[in-house]
Amino acid sequence: MNYFEIIKKVAVCPGINLKEPQVFDTSDSQIKKIKNAVNQALKSVCSCWDWNFRVKKTVFESVSGLSEYNGVGGNIFKVLCERDISTQYELTYSSDIDIMSRSGIPCSYKIRFGKIALYPTPSESKTVTVYYYTDKYAYTDEQVEKEELEYETDVPLIPEKYQDLIVHKAVLNYFAKPSKKEYPYYLAQYCERLSQVKLDDRDSLGNTLSIEISGRSQLLKRFGR
Repeated sequence: MNYFEIIKKVAVCPGINLKEPQVFDTSDSQIKKIKNAVNQALKSVCSCWDWNFRVKKTVFESVSGLSEYNGVGGNIFKVLCERDISTQYELTYSSDIDIMSRSGIPCSYKIRFGKIALYPTPSESKTVTVYYYTDKYAYTDEQVEKEELEYETDVPLIPEKYQDLIVHKAVLNYFAKPSKKEYPYYLAQYCERLSQVKLDDRDSLGNTLSIEISGRSQLLKRFGR
């Protein structure tokens, strides 16, 4: 579903009972409230779990004498460095490394002012692969990542089979207060569905990243929090 399709679903839910909007750009205060509720729901769902669909990868080449490289839009959980043309090894994370102390083959990294700092400072060019959980939760219709839904045809990062979670959570956000009589129903629906989706995500084949480390295939499994 795109942003407008989600808004339509939320608008007609019992307890909200609005007419399905016919146009995306409207001055209707209730539709604006729903738009905000949907984006709050998207952020809440995406950030509550280390979802498989949030895993992204970026690759860069290190430069001799250069220790810092562009950061990523999210939380890093794995950094690999090229050992030779066919194998990689994992860099350890350390918040205490002195990036200027020496040069050589990188063995660790830290995040410094939003940049990825390698230690020791690379003495030669190596391919570095970074895996991270993205904090950009939406796409344009041309697949350009963005932080939230904005335009009619924007789509959530969440796979369509799980997007009912956004609807349930958006309705809760719309009500805002548990005193609304429909609130307990939607809360139960959301919690039950969230538990189901977490199990599905944990058990999916996509939850396993096959990575070549030290010349043999290793399996990195994420079992969530």
